Amino acid sequence: MDETTASPRQRRDSLRRATVLGQVRVLVIKNLLVKRRWRKQTIFEILFPVYMSAVICLINLAAQRSDFPAENWHPPSNLSADVAVGSFAYVSNSHEQEFLINQTLKVLQTKGIDPKPQRFQNESELESWYLENPDNLWAALVMPETESNGILNYTIRMQADASTTSSAIASVPSASTRITDYDDCRNDTSCPSELYRKSGFLLLQYTIQEAYYMIKKSRKSILPSLHIVAMPMPPVSSDRNAGIRVAAVILTIMAFSPIIQYLLTNIVNEKERGIKDALFLMGMNPFSYWLSWLITYLLLLVIPCLLVTIIASTAGVLQHSSFFATFIVLYVYSVSLTALACVFAPFFSNSK
Repeated sequence: MDETTASPRQRRDSLRRATVLGQVRVLVIKNLLVKRRWRKQTIFEILFPVYMSAVICLINLAAQRSDFPAENWHPPSNLSADVAVGSFAYVSNSHEQEFLINQTLKVLQTKGIDPKPQRFQNESELESWYLENPDNLWAALVMPETESNGILNYTIRMQADASTTSSAIASVPSASTRITDYDDCRNDTSCPSELYRKSGFLLLQYTIQEAYYMIKKSRKSILPSLHIVAMPMPPVSSDRNAGIRVAAVILTIMAFSPIIQYLLTNIVNEKERGIKDALFLMGMNPFSYWLSWLITYLLLLVIPCLLVTIIASTAGVLQHSSFFATFIVLYVYSVSLTALACVFAPFFSNSK
């Protein structure tokens, strides 16, 4: 718009905008000169996040990782009880059930398992005995009070805890135990599901079925020999120090915290020496002053954010994250710290 056709208000607005932009440009140059004068402080602001990130990456690289190869074949395992077999508690409600349990005990003896049978009138009595003798129980078999025609119903009860398979007490995995990683079952001694075999749970279940068919068919067992074979497992890299890696990310963010301290020092130092008040007396717009410091750090923070992103991406801390996204997150975060320092600055009057 030509100045001859512009209204006085439009000319004043145009002059005000030109004045603000000009002040911002001059103040940014002034701030850069200040940062150049305080060279050690500026270098520390740039290199401290980089130094912290390098230390964190070294800690991250030192964290132990376990690499497991693919397991495409597992040897078959026989049904057995690899723990000490103690008492075999049971609850029966009829002669047929009692006969089935006795037949089950006979079949177990042929398999080398000779538990000590102990009969209870009901399940409550069994539980009371178990609470007093938790280490004596191998397994408990509870038969129903009413039987369905032609259907075999029963309940096998064993201890449930998170003990390893080397425990001397027979136990099965707790219902609250969750297998979440591929490395949880990389070897038989650490796999909770292996407890079903080593405790004798599967052997007891199989023997009950075998005894039932022997009674019904009046012949020797017609069930085939049973073996257990684990499914193949893919290769996996286990990270047992995930907590260290989470802490590394948090410390990477905290590495930018000195920005608040040094920006506060610069702003309060100008206020303490009267430089800020002198600039206001000469007509400086407050908006230009605060914007100039923000722009100064927008330019300054590009270097540490870029270096930290490169280190974190190549040293294994954030190797699976997007390089651009990581840089943007760090850059926006560091700029937010700059804005936070500007908010705190009016509350301080001494730079020390």
